[in-house]
Amino acid sequence: MVDIAVDFSKREGYHLQPSKSVILLVKSKAKTIETNLRFWKVNDTVMPVEDKSTHIEVTRSQNISAQKTVEENLKNKKPEELSTVSWELLQYKKLLKQILSLNINVADPAVYLISGLLPIEAEIHIKILKIFGNIKRANENSCEWRLAERQLQTKSMDSNSRFIDMKKICIKYNLENPLSLLYNELSKGKWKKMTTTAVHKYWTTRINEEIMYYSSMKYIPTS
Repeated sequence: MVDIAVDFSKREGYHLQPSKSVILLVKSKAKTIETNLRFWKVNDTVMPVEDKSTHIEVTRSQNISAQKTVEENLKNKKPEELSTVSWELLQYKKLLKQILSLNINVADPAVYLISGLLPIEAEIHIKILKIFGNIKRANENSCEWRLAERQLQTKSMDSNSRFIDMKKICIKYNLENPLSLLYNELSKGKWKKMTTTAVHKYWTTRINEEIMYYSSMKYIPTS
């Protein structure tokens, strides 16, 4: 797999960053086969062994537990960073239109129908739901699980709490109250299927409804 990644980077003309090209040893109860760690190389350079690694602001550690993952990834962003969401949304739409060779004035629903992609808002919500899924599967004695329980029990809907934002997302996608979901033991697979299906259903319906307002899009198939 490493050789495939290296060959692909050469064909596509990009550089594999050394800080991200590392070996992360994951603890597992399953039987493993011992391997010479110096066997793994990128461009003849031995890949270093690290106890944790960060990629796209997500930190992975040797501890595979949900509790450790949540602890590393639930760091609050500065308020001013949140103000960039609208700008990033516009850039996302612009980039999709450029990739699809579409005029900048093409209606947004057409972009999503042609590309088969979801709006960036939906992608963000899927990530938030994924993180909450990690919290609910973590140990009930973990600080993140207890924090989620307390804030969902006590905070009002006008609070700036991230867990109240999660509550609003659940309302938007017709999911159960997040406090109930916190107590509900769902496997990672079932949680992913339930949340992803809900998000896709909402946006598919919304995009199809928006098409009705564009006469030029009446010939575009929506199924």
